[in-house]
Amino acid sequence: ALEQASGYYDKYAFDYNYETIFQANRLSYAYYLSREYDRALALLDRALEAYERKMPCDHPSHAQAWHNVGLVQRALGKYDEAT
Repeated sequence: ALEQASGYYDKYAFDYNYETIFQANRLSYAYYLSREYDRALALLDRALEAYERKMPCDHPSHAQAWHNVGLVQRALGKYDEAT
């Protein structure tokens, strides 16, 4: 299921709407739970870039995405980058 969802985000740009970007952020968390950290970070990079283009900088979704980045970085042992 993760592969199918990831394929969707690879095929379609993040230029759709807030909901698409939000779901990509949630998918990155699923990758984190599956210990596929590189895939989670790649998806988070794309989601954060899209959030910056489409949402105000104080939107709560930015914080959630950065929280997920911190979780992944901590799991990778990169404690300085996680904070």
